[in-house]
Amino acid sequence: FEATADDAININTSAGVCVARIDDRTFDLGGRPDHRGVRQSFSVQAGDRLRVFDPAEGALVCEALVRSVRAGEGAGVWRVGMDRGCPALRPATDEAAQIVYNDNAVGAGFVIRSNVFRDIRRYGLVCQSHDGVVQDNLFEGVSGNAIALMNTIHSGSGFAPRNVVIRANTFRDCYIQALTPRGRGHAAVVALALEKQGYGPARWRGIENVTIEDNVFVNWREVPALLVSNARGVTISRNRFTAGEEVAACFLSEPSAAIVIDNAQEVSGAGNRISDSRLNGQPAVKALSGATHKVQISSDTTTTKR
Repeated sequence: FEATADDAININTSAGVCVARIDDRTFDLGGRPDHRGVRQSFSVQAGDRLRVFDPAEGALVCEALVRSVRAGEGAGVWRVGMDRGCPALRPATDEAAQIVYNDNAVGAGFVIRSNVFRDIRRYGLVCQSHDGVVQDNLFEGVSGNAIALMNTIHSGSGFAPRNVVIRANTFRDCYIQALTPRGRGHAAVVALALEKQGYGPARWRGIENVTIEDNVFVNWREVPALLVSNARGVTISRNRFTAGEEVAACFLSEPSAAIVIDNAQEVSGAGNRISDSRLNGQPAVKALSGATHKVQISSDTTTTKR
């Protein structure tokens, strides 16, 4: 994938909203309207798992299995019976409405292996799915995140990723252009982050069971190489962080940390190594609000100072 004008790969879905509430367990669901008022496609069948997200609060409010499906009132609307009640789900169509995601229709079970992503505008890979592997790839010159495990509020195109392995990839000269409007919300070469309405950070730790191991981060700058937020159960092991032999010119300044952990718990790992004089002795791992971790990272003694 080379010189694309937008994201190289998106693994996501289309979102639904509540059109009408029949009772606590029965709802008419349809596609979430886009900016033109046109409904997205929304498919559902018996046995699917639905997850309901409140974008205003940035939190999961309901999770239930679909027991029955039949045509509802209106085109593209389904009357859905669930195995448990969801009293918080209410009819609405604006951006503040709860978003309904079908966990069985998100492109789960993906494998992205042995590819080259070079000179990509914005994101290399956006993952809004679960149960996938990203392995043995080269990400080089991606203007924003090389990999973003995230949700999307304005389009509703995806939900909190989980059960993802990011292994043995090389990230070189990535995140060379600040992205807006999200900006600092998930500024990193590889970012795990969830947002709520208005692009603010969600409070829910909904990204679960992510393994990040045996990767190489070369010439990461200003932003961290790895941002772990809104997450629980993340393993970070045997990764290498280095400035490389040549530092590419970039308007962004030098890095302040290799790994930043924010609003995340059960984050651990060992065998990580950093050989980068640009940190000037600053901690390689920074923990921010609500973060607990046991990530071990060692430094080359000859390169910790400029």
